[in-house]
Amino acid sequence: EAQQNISKILDRLAANYRLKLVTLEGAAGKVENPIISNFPDKEIRKEVALYFVREGKLTGAEYLAANSDYGLRLYGVEDPRLYMDNVEAFRQSQPFKNEAKQYFAYLKKALDGLKDYIYNDALKVFDKLENDYFLRKIAFDEYARSLFGLIEKHNLGRINYPVFYELQKVITLETKVDFIKADQERARLITELTQAIDDKKNIAALVEKSLNFKKGIISPGAFASFLKDMAFKLKINLVSYPNFSAYADYIIKYEEVASEKLFNELKKIKNDLRNALYTNDDQKQLDTLRENLDILGKLVDLKMFSEDIAYFFAHRDEMNTDTFEKFIVPQAYKYKLTVTLPQGLSYIDVYMPAWARFYELAHLRDVAFIEKTLQQMEKENVSFAALVTGGFHTEKLSRILKAKKISYLVITPRASIEDTGTYLNIMQGNKTLLDDFVKQLQSSLQAPISFSKNALEEINASPTEITASAEARAEKLSSQVTVFAGFSVMRQIAETGSTENINWGVVKSETKNIVMADLEASLSSGQIKQDEFDQLTTTVDTALAKFGKESVSIEKSGAGNVIVNVGQNTTTVLAFNLNGKEGNKIAVLTKAEAKDFLKEGTILVQAVASSQKGTVELPVAASAKDILMKMTETLPSDAKKGIVQFLTGFGKTESVGEKSVTDLKALAAKLEGLGIPTEQVEAFIGSISIPLTTVQENAQTVTAAVINATPELRNIEAPVVKVKAQSIVSERVAAVMNGKETIAEASKTL
Repeated sequence: EAQQNISKILDRLAANYRLKLVTLEGAAGKVENPIISNFPDKEIRKEVALYFVREGKLTGAEYLAANSDYGLRLYGVEDPRLYMDNVEAFRQSQPFKNEAKQYFAYLKKALDGLKDYIYNDALKVFDKLENDYFLRKIAFDEYARSLFGLIEKHNLGRINYPVFYELQKVITLETKVDFIKADQERARLITELTQAIDDKKNIAALVEKSLNFKKGIISPGAFASFLKDMAFKLKINLVSYPNFSAYADYIIKYEEVASEKLFNELKKIKNDLRNALYTNDDQKQLDTLRENLDILGKLVDLKMFSEDIAYFFAHRDEMNTDTFEKFIVPQAYKYKLTVTLPQGLSYIDVYMPAWARFYELAHLRDVAFIEKTLQQMEKENVSFAALVTGGFHTEKLSRILKAKKISYLVITPRASIEDTGTYLNIMQGNKTLLDDFVKQLQSSLQAPISFSKNALEEINASPTEITASAEARAEKLSSQVTVFAGFSVMRQIAETGSTENINWGVVKSETKNIVMADLEASLSSGQIKQDEFDQLTTTVDTALAKFGKESVSIEKSGAGNVIVNVGQNTTTVLAFNLNGKEGNKIAVLTKAEAKDFLKEGTILVQAVASSQKGTVELPVAASAKDILMKMTETLPSDAKKGIVQFLTGFGKTESVGEKSVTDLKALAAKLEGLGIPTEQVEAFIGSISIPLTTVQENAQTVTAAVINATPELRNIEAPVVKVKAQSIVSERVAAVMNGKETIAEASKTL
């Protein structure tokens, strides 16, 4: 709907003001008119173009260019590198999103629990008012009246909130309006105006305004103002229309007041009232932390507005888990409260740079939009142009233009429904070639324009890697693994709320006796057999003998499972998984080996071409993430960050091919050298690596082979056909890489 209305806005600008240049987000360089613009039948062309708009394959600007004779020139103003960096920043910000929101819930609960002890009575009453309005338990007029009363009570001064006090007048006017009678009188007035008008121009204006009002193109206030002006010109006395007159005064005043200034004043009023109510620093600190937590929630959801972004970067040093803990823990102790914060809370700090980077790049893109638009205007020698972007960019773009003293007008298309489904389908890559790059993006990133010649050139020029995207890895794991009670566990266990069956856990101890007690308990209960007991005992002895007692941290879980984990000064990782779903597993890695192992990207990796949107299904063992999570819990921050980078795809991952096979063999040899039996090593390697036999060929090679085997695809020039053809080719490449089809079979299918 929004794209169709953008098309109508541009249509009006082109028809009435001779608009020729339209610059676009989501494209770089000249955007060719869609191939369908050459189709001779106008009605069919229009219907096909409209279908593509609904599917998210055409923008409103492209739709108009394909169905008009204005000669519109479309030009993409993205900096391709910035755009792809922004997409990559999005990808890096996503894997920890759900866990972060769980941690935020812990912090919110802790802070809210402290309100009863830290707030004074006046703050408690005001906080309840805020929550009641937020939860829609009270209407806005009741909320506003309460604020009026508090402003007067605390002598904050009306002069400080001029727009808000104009709102008070509007609320008073509203009580005097009978909306049903006003609507009836408006209809009578329009009839009288029609009869009184004696020239075609005014009749046409009245008809146009009436239709635009019904369509929602003009506001109720604008229409009421138009009717009052016309009645005045025709000397029609509105005394006969008292209810319409009262309504017109109200709605015109309301639209004047209901502006951004009003909402800014409301925020100022809330802050001023809280400052007036504070009686100690703890109260203010508590509210500051709650505000920071709200900002962090918007940060990870990528839903910050410009003022939120400005606040975040201005208070960047305070946005860390240490700030929250230093307030919550002593306050809980002071009031004898039991507050438990999750062990993995510090991961929020590790991911913070990725979330911040997303917004930093969005700002750089804003600058590029303006610079490239101005350059193109100068090149084409035009005095004005239309720049089409998402609403996320509006405020920043306006500030840039104002600073440059360039006149501008912001036009927002009407959108009564959210086109999120279509948008996400495009950004998820369900039907395009950009799958790995644009999955689930928010409105700050425009979906790439499908029919842009430049976009196709970018796609064709960029290498197709055979490693999985960060999302593919995270999505695969997130369906199986979660963080529960500070442990990384199978999701089905967390959902039952039972810690008795956790396969991996952490209860720290430093003695071998603890380990042996667990092993003996597991043996006596039948959880492990005698030969397994002997084997595990030998492994513990081997690790301790090789690395020294001070170089390992011995830990156990409530279910009798044992983890000998790497600590800050340790050099080894020893992990057991007893009686797990995949059998008894054991692994020993030195820290250096673990680092190399992770760097190669062989754990949790799926072999997927970037144009395959994760369609190649290969098994990944959930226990592998447990091993990695346990490794990171006691590592120093730099080492922890390195492993997290692997888990989220921050760092570079190597292609899965012959090199990785060699690395796995080398790793297996090292494990056997540490005294781990061959069958156990093979089981472990098998649980964390992927089947490599079906992915030996590079995805680009497979794609080229499939296309070369299909002559009809070689010389396609039409962009719309080429996009569709490449999309179909990608499906066949996936089939070949999965071993389901040969290249010849894929070609025959095409």
